Amino acid sequence: MTTHSPMFDPIEDDFDVQKIFENTKVSFYAAARGGLWHFVWAHRNIEDGLSPNFSNFSISQVHIPRYSLAAELKARLQFISLIVPNGSNSEDLLVGEEFWPGFLVGVTSDRNILLVTSKGFAYPLHSVASIAIDDIAMLDAASNAVMEDNGDFFLPSVLTNAGNRVSHKSKKLVDAVSFERELHKELDPVNRFEIFSAFCTLIDSPLSRKLPRTYVECIIREQQSIDVEDVRYEVAELLLQIQGAILPTAPVLGADEDVLLETLIEAASDMLGRLSDSQRCSYVLLRDLHQALLLINVAAVTGAISFQKYCETMTIEVAPDSSIEQTIRSQSAFIELLGILA
Repeated sequence: MTTHSPMFDPIEDDFDVQKIFENTKVSFYAAARGGLWHFVWAHRNIEDGLSPNFSNFSISQVHIPRYSLAAELKARLQFISLIVPNGSNSEDLLVGEEFWPGFLVGVTSDRNILLVTSKGFAYPLHSVASIAIDDIAMLDAASNAVMEDNGDFFLPSVLTNAGNRVSHKSKKLVDAVSFERELHKELDPVNRFEIFSAFCTLIDSPLSRKLPRTYVECIIREQQSIDVEDVRYEVAELLLQIQGAILPTAPVLGADEDVLLETLIEAASDMLGRLSDSQRCSYVLLRDLHQALLLINVAAVTGAISFQKYCETMTIEVAPDSSIEQTIRSQSAFIELLGILA
């Protein structure tokens, strides 16, 4: 009797994910790694006259914090338990609000869990749904460990990298730090960049509260070192569009030589001074971790462009499964989470 080994799937191998759903148009993959879910879609592009065996694929992907999915899934399951009788076999899909930019959680009345896009496409989690459900128990334990003190929420017996108390007015932010501790059994902001490392920068770094003139001058010179003629057309167009929106009277890219450096510093300082502490923290993190320059950085932290667009732009020259792209996308997910919760 001849046995056949499973067909090799390059997506699973290249991205270290598991195929959990497939139809004639798309294969859907997922993996839970550290504090993130990694979802990958391989969309089939079958050319006319060619066999499906010669299909080529377009890849899309997203990294979503496990904390965020667990919190939304808990809310959906609680709600559906109130409105649907136990033992119901209905497959009607209950979809909540957007819990992560572009994504929602859907739960059927018989408790099947789906990831739903803002465009209405639904992808069942199937075999990995148990991980998401188990995360709810960790979320509950994490939330119960957070205490309140005069309107601030804190995690007892835990200090930031600089020795400050893990405390913030946002309970969800402290819950997320506590969830990271539950997940990994310890917190290590130096060797693992997740929400606690970002939180430490927010609390410990004076740059999160004020960017000094020397820092602003440095980031302007960094941006000016880029010649729009040397970057891809679509990137140059995006940067010039961003510049027109956030620094219309003091261009730092393709700048007129008559615009004085002091004028640029003053305009940029004013713009950066209007950011919230969490936005300034995010700016510092994107610059330090990804060498993100002024225009693309400010656009991402202020929402002028999505973090998905930021990641696509920052990784436009590398393969989607490369370690560079995966690092940028993973770190950006926690920086985005900081901005959402803080």
